[in-house]
Amino acid sequence: MTIIDPGMTWVVDSSEFMSKSRNTPFEGLELEGRASKTIVGGEIVWDGF
Repeated sequence: MTIIDPGMTWVVDSSEFMSKSRNTPFEGLELEGRASKTIVGGEIVWDGF
């Protein structure tokens, strides 16, 4: 399960991506809504921002 904060605003910075890929057409744009946690099997496996 992924917990989303729909009101969170953030600026896309590809250097912070967890992926090896850094390609994005959204670099530098301010976006609204962001994943804040990921839960697998009842355990938090990623606790974001």
